[in-house]
Amino acid sequence: EQLRAMIAEKGEITQSDLMGGGHLAMTIDPEGEMDRYQGIVAIDGDGLTGAALSYFRQSEQLPTFIHMAVARHFMAGPDGEGGHWSWRAGGLLLQHLTAEGGKLADAGEDEGGVEREPGLAGEEDDDWQRVRLLAATVEDHELLDPNLAPERLIYRLFHEEGVRASPPREIQALCQCSKDRVGGFLASFDAADLADMRDDDGALKVTCEFCTTTYSFDLDALVESKG
Repeated sequence: EQLRAMIAEKGEITQSDLMGGGHLAMTIDPEGEMDRYQGIVAIDGDGLTGAALSYFRQSEQLPTFIHMAVARHFMAGPDGEGGHWSWRAGGLLLQHLTAEGGKLADAGEDEGGVEREPGLAGEEDDDWQRVRLLAATVEDHELLDPNLAPERLIYRLFHEEGVRASPPREIQALCQCSKDRVGGFLASFDAADLADMRDDDGALKVTCEFCTTTYSFDLDALVESKG
């Protein structure tokens, strides 16, 4: 009903209309010995893509290109009979990693004497501009085509740049949290603080902000473990 009312009022609705406001949490896992970290950026009128670009510009300070697409896709059944509809999503992200690390370039005047706003280091590099323009030619159906391998798409876009593809890695839903690690963290609080953390039903629960797993603990057992 809300969607119908929105269409009746505006005639045409955008992604931003559907998403509304809120915030986007970006979790970065550098792997190795580096810890994961999370950045939060507001979702404004540019949708998810605009919010992600704002994060990389403000927090990572790296020139970034992002194109995302999503659509329904019909999957045929065995021997071409039957089948079902499902949602597919795809995206392309490019970043220019500067030798100095991401930082703001100095403000000043361009060749015509017009005041120039401070930008990101490397943002005006000819190589980055060329690669960004090539990336901008990607179309939604290319990102969503189940028969177009990512390596083939990268070659199609950037074959003149001498592109090289690393072996693909399967996406996994993985978090390093565990009940033992959370319990060890809770053990650093005294008994009074632990008692204040209890829910109305007396249970002590902690939810991981990365994977949303909720762990329940017995307060008496925690206090006893502290000696």
